[in-house]
Amino acid sequence: RDQGIDHMTYANHEGVPEAESIRNYFTEVSLFRKNHLTLGIHPRTREAMSFWTKRTRHHQYLLFYDNGKSSVRVSANATPASVHGWFISPPRQTSSSSSSSLGATTTTTTT
Repeated sequence: RDQGIDHMTYANHEGVPEAESIRNYFTEVSLFRKNHLTLGIHPRTREAMSFWTKRTRHHQYLLFYDNGKSSVRVSANATPASVHGWFISPPRQTSSSSSSSLGATTTTTTT
């Protein structure tokens, strides 16, 4: 049913492995950093986020990307605006703080 929504952007929440040896990120990772855009602005929230930003050289909260995942209704009016978004003509788009996408961080060590 058409509710006037042609484009959605889902917030990413990033998986935090609690062990160095993970075989299946989808079944073994249960701890997630919530996207900062979905968190309230409160001194305790900023303090908790600071724990993560202090752990990286560039003070990143999420290690990969925080701009979300976009989906679009397939139509002749939808064209890519970037690798992360869409241009809809005429424009009708929304974002949601109640929908999200989970992502797992992976690391590879080379010697």
